[in-house]
Amino acid sequence: MTARVIEVGETTAGIAVPEHGGVRFYSSERSFDTLDGTLFRSFEQATRAARERSRPGRSLRHEAPRLQAV
Repeated sequence: MTARVIEVGETTAGIAVPEHGGVRFYSSERSFDTLDGTLFRSFEQATRAARERSRPGRSLRHEAPRLQAV
């Protein structure tokens, strides 16, 4: 497995790096910093979380729920 870039629309939200138990998200855009360092079960789960952060009408200043690997 290799790291993957996670994009939301035309914005690069960050990268997801595989590690034991899942993938770790590292933000590359300030508005996704609340997800920085979060361990997700899969690349898809990390991508969904980034998309959720960028939804219209959602304030990016509020803390996103942390999703941990099981």
